[in-house]
Amino acid sequence: MRKFPFTANIIDDYANYEKNKVKTLYDKRQWRKALRRYQDLFDSSRMNEDEFIKMISCLAELRQEDIAIEYLQKYDTLAKDKVRANYVVADLLYFKFHKVEESIKRYEYYIKHRPNDALAWNTLGHLNSELYRDKNLDKQLEYFLNAYKINPNSKIFTKNVAIIYISHRLDEIFQLADRITVLKDGALVASGAMDEIVKDGESLESIFM
Repeated sequence: MRKFPFTANIIDDYANYEKNKVKTLYDKRQWRKALRRYQDLFDSSRMNEDEFIKMISCLAELRQEDIAIEYLQKYDTLAKDKVRANYVVADLLYFKFHKVEESIKRYEYYIKHRPNDALAWNTLGHLNSELYRDKNLDKQLEYFLNAYKINPNSKIFTKNVAIIYISHRLDEIFQLADRITVLKDGALVASGAMDEIVKDGESLESIFM
């Protein structure tokens, strides 16, 4: 029996056809049909990261969490870049299945190896805030501050976040605060934006006098 002489180009063309077809199905929100094709791509080892994320999204839409978790474990095992794999899996566990504790563990693993990722620090801050509420506040603050230090100009890391910082070290207040509240003997002395309270040529110490 003579075999058909498949070439690499023919196989690649077919794989690209399948990728385009499944993308169309996904965009049309035909989750079940898209899922079957994504699973074929996964089994043939021709799936990229974005396609894997979309496959898990299909499973989430179809409420097949158990199967999704199995695929996440397989992805974690097969991935060459274990650090990146932990980030991808952490993202999917939280945003698709709301598994906060497992996500935190994986983000923490990731951040040990990629400490300059501001978004990961910020996400860790939010996850810890959601999980622990008013506990472990020092750790939550550390995560948010690390994100801010890496990318201080990003509105993502400062939007809807307020930090109350209490200190008698006035040089720290000037460095960190946008707004200040001054108390003296338990009574309110002043409260407002730094430039409103401390005028040009005036020191913060003078407000306490």
